[in-house]
Amino acid sequence: MQLIAASAGTTVANTVVTTGSAAASNLNVGKLIAAKKAMDAANVSAADRHIICHANNIAGLLGDERAVSSDYNQIRALSSGSINSYLGFQFHVLGTRTEGGVPVDGSSDRTVIAFHKSAVECAVGINPRTEINYVPEKTSWLVTTMLSMGAVAIDTAGIVDITCRE
Repeated sequence: MQLIAASAGTTVANTVVTTGSAAASNLNVGKLIAAKKAMDAANVSAADRHIICHANNIAGLLGDERAVSSDYNQIRALSSGSINSYLGFQFHVLGTRTEGGVPVDGSSDRTVIAFHKSAVECAVGINPRTEINYVPEKTSWLVTTMLSMGAVAIDTAGIVDITCRE
């Protein structure tokens, strides 16, 4: 979640919002091509590109014939029911979460985040540590876990926001 917050909270150099009726569309191949073009134009390495999106966005992409038809590609997206990679992006799907997730505003526009691995960095202050102690007064076990970390966008050219209407 720290990586999403760092990416979403940054003023990025590239935002994919197509104009006209296409602006009110979910994730589709045209928007992925525009994101790829923006990264290619900024000389972002083609390796280690990722997309973080919601399950609704994957459903929209699976509804695009260019993403699922064998006439356009060799991915068997409909038979497997998922898209793991497409146009050089690895997809990471997050469902609805109480602590956040992929940002959505009040108008059903969700910001899908495309980024290069080296554009966002994560620093760990305290490695994950778990303690389990027995508390005799309560006749129960106390389990505590600690972790301290943070993330920041270090190269805005390697981050592209894709606005999708669900």
